[in-house]
Amino acid sequence: MHLIFSCSLNESSNSRMMAEHAYNLYCKDAKIIDFQKIAFPICDGDKCYDHPIVDELKGEISNASSILITSPIYNYDL
Repeated sequence: MHLIFSCSLNESSNSRMMAEHAYNLYCKDAKIIDFQKIAFPICDGDKCYDHPIVDELKGEISNASSILITSPIYNYDL
């Protein structure tokens, strides 16, 4: 399975469209992880890593055959 991370929080962003296009190219062998739809815990460097969504994402990443990250560019960087 190919894993696609859509990191933009903007509904009409170019990076979101890129993630959707990549998903359509991979067809049934891909999964999109949309950061807009996930309530991440605040990163405290300790207990956040035990949060259920973080554990779920660890498993998805471990089982992926490839990972594509689509992200907006802010101030010339991710």
